[in-house]
Amino acid sequence: MGKLAFASLWLLVFAMSWEDAITIANFGTSARLIGMLSGVLGLLAIIESGRVRRPAPGHILMALFVLLAAGSYLWSLYPEGTVTQTVTYIQLFMMVWLIWQLASRGREQTRLMQAYVLGTFVSGMTLSTYLLFTRSPFINGTPARG
Repeated sequence: MGKLAFASLWLLVFAMSWEDAITIANFGTSARLIGMLSGVLGLLAIIESGRVRRPAPGHILMALFVLLAAGSYLWSLYPEGTVTQTVTYIQLFMMVWLIWQLASRGREQTRLMQAYVLGTFVSGMTLSTYLLFTRSPFINGTPARG
């Protein structure tokens, strides 16, 4: 289960740099779906292994920040935005925690960094395709003069 959870985490990191490229109607981005899958598989892997790593001081500070953001709902002038931002902070905290749990060794962390770099190639290919197949002013590498 741990390998499957790490694979889904790898896929999430890979999809982060181009997350808006694929959207699912009435749901959100593909990265959101992959993130939910990674969260569930990560929790199952942790339950299966029976091992939870002790949080580092940074995790404690991040958790306190998320709690403060959630508590700010009580005095917020824009409660809907506060809820949206708090959910984003919770998602980021969960991702940090999953990386902490599933990628404890340097080799696994390197693989996650490689996944992100590979994911940026998707964005780069999208941009280069746009520049090649449109009448972009940057076709020859210089902007058009107008």
